[in-house]
Amino acid sequence: MLSPTLEKALKYKREDVLKEGRAWPNLRSASEAYCQELNERMRQLIAPDRPEIDLETYNQISRHATWHSKSPIPDWDAELDALLKQAHIESNELIFTLSMDWGFDYAIVIGRADMFEYSDDLVYADDVFIVDPQMQNALFIDHHAYACHLRLPPPDPTRPTPAP
Repeated sequence: MLSPTLEKALKYKREDVLKEGRAWPNLRSASEAYCQELNERMRQLIAPDRPEIDLETYNQISRHATWHSKSPIPDWDAELDALLKQAHIESNELIFTLSMDWGFDYAIVIGRADMFEYSDDLVYADDVFIVDPQMQNALFIDHHAYACHLRLPPPDPTRPTPAP
């Protein structure tokens, strides 16, 4: 089940998919604990000297990447499998955010195959951030279709990574 915020954001996307006679993918909201941990690990990575991540810092996210594309990827959803593999994200379940404006407070859990099939339906003219459930690696694709890989900081050893 999706949170009301995500339901509202995807309402028209779902309606379009259903009008085409296709099934809507199985989506659910990531747990609040998972989203909080993701926010904290991203803050540690891209803004360790700040209590929160601001929009300007998000715009500099690729500075913290282990690799990034030198030019826009013309059809990134067609190349998503290769991009995920390059980012060391091999899991059958993926967690993604639709908009960096929300930070990492609202994340969606989706099966890998559904992400490949529906990425064009789910992602619109914003940035997309995809992370593995263990929160080790992330793929960030900005609204200009530049992609980069981020290696997330390890978890606090006293707290395991929450389930998505």
